This record gives sequence, C-alpha cells and structure tokens, in this order.
Amino acid sequence: MIQAALPEGHLKLDFDLAVAAPQNTNVVLSRDGWISRADCPASVGEIPVRKGDEVVAVVPGSTLAQVVFLADDGTAYTMRINDVPATPAHGVPITQFFDLGDQAKIIAVITTDERFTSPDHPRTDDAQAGPFLLVATASGLVLRTPLASFRTPLANASRPYIRLVEGDQVVMATLATDEETIYLASAKGHLIQFQIKEVNILSGAAKGVIGIKLKEGDVCLGGALMGGRFDKVVLETSGGKVMEFGRAKYEVTSRGSMGFLAIRRSGFVRIIPPPIHLVDWNAVRTEPSDNDTYDG
Repeated sequence: MIQAALPEGHLKLDFDLAVAAPQNTNVVLSRDGWISRADCPASVGEIPVRKGDEVVAVVPGSTLAQVVFLADDGTAYTMRINDVPATPAHGVPITQFFDLGDQAKIIAVITTDERFTSPDHPRTDDAQAGPFLLVATASGLVLRTPLASFRTPLANASRPYIRLVEGDQVVMATLATDEETIYLASAKGHLIQFQIKEVNILSGAAKGVIGIKLKEGDVCLGGALMGGRFDKVVLETSGGKVMEFGRAKYEVTSRGSMGFLAIRRSGFVRIIPPPIHLVDWNAVRTEPSDNDTYDG
C-alpha cells in the first residue's frame, strides 16, 4: 500500500499496487467454438467439455501473453490469455467475446508466449521478417503473412489475415517455424509437396498464390508441414481407410501443379489432425526469457 503525499487541505489517497502474478495455463478450444483455460490437465481427455463436444486445440501460455484465434473466413481474433474464462470448466462460446462471421468457425489457435512462439524478428539480407502464419484455402491458394500484425488485441475487433474470393474458405492456418516443405491434399486424391519458401510473404490481407492446381469440382482439404524425418500428413479416404504420407513418399516439386495422384478408386474426405501434446510445465521456465524455448 502506498500513500500519496498531497498539499495540506487535500484528501490523502491510498493506492494498492498489488498486481496479480502471471500464471502458466493452457487455452482450450472445442469443436463447437467454446473456449476455456485449463492449468495442468493430466491428459486431453480430462479437460471438461459439453456433452457431444470435443477438444480440438490446446495452446500453452502465460496469463500475460495473448492468444490468436483464426477463423475459416480469414479473420483473426486476439485476446489476452488472462481474459479467457477459467470457469465454468467447460468454457463459454467465443461469440461472447467476438462477433464471428456468418457460419464462420475457429480452425486454429496460436499463443504469443515467446517460450512457445518465437518473438518477431526484423528482415535481414538473408531472411524475411517473421515468424509467419502459413495459410491454405479450399481453392488451393496459399500465402504467408507475419504474425506480428496479430499479436496485440484490438478492442474486441477482428483483423483479416487473408482475402478470400466468394465461396472460398481457409482449410489450413498454422505457424511455420523451421519446417522446409508443405504437403497439400485434394478431395479427388491428389497430393503435392513443395518448398515453403516458394509461398509468397504478403503483408496485410491478400489473396495468395496457387499452391495446388485443382480440377473442376475438386477442393483442397488442407495439409501438413514437413520438417523432421517422422513428419507426415494423415488422411481419411471416402472408404474409411487411413493413409499416411511422409516427406519421402513423394518428391518435392514446384508449387502450382496438381502433384501426384495418391489414390485412384476413391478420394480423401479429411485431414486427420495430429495428437494434441500437452506442455509439461515442470520443464518450462516460470517466466519467458529471450533465449527460452520449449521442445516438448
């Protein structure tokens, strides 16, 4: 408690400068668009959700950091992690905080905590400024855009991260780190793998460039980034079969072609997301530092 010394005749004011200590936590997103905080769940299965709903994303961060929600209509919403409700346990609809577009759905969540997401770095002669969001759309377009534009909350408002043509939607939005290539898959069974550096870096909301060329009636389902030797894209076929493709399955080509026909008698219906891995907070520093990252 601090007492302010004021001239005689004025009221003496007391100021309580106590500030809540930062807390390590996790932001949870459910399939139906409900958000919550879960501090130390032992497993994803222990995170409570409403009946019939399921957890689709869990991102770690300090309550002093921000979280960015990316919708499939190309809109980004940023809020302080501390403002994500900790109760009720199953969370609240994100629409209590933001006015999502008609039929828009949150498809990705990114933390700005620098222990998990690298800080912004300026452009140099050898490298572009980053880190970047990497985005793919149902029409096969791709782009990269700096995360820097979305790190700060904007008074309950939204910001576009890609400009979509009518009828298109985002099918993949992720943070590109040290990966080298990207796989994209189409519903009619085509796969293409190309260098991430071929994807243009565009500031502001732009339309992007062709990642995978599609035949009439075909759509891009999304994809996966390839960096490590065990990275893979996992797809479900229209017959219910699960197929996996590692980075060595198909050669790296230039973006903009149809790629390779991976399946002939049926097609793909969806990208199967990788398992959600929870952070071991015992292995992470209490506070972010300039050189601290988590590799769990």
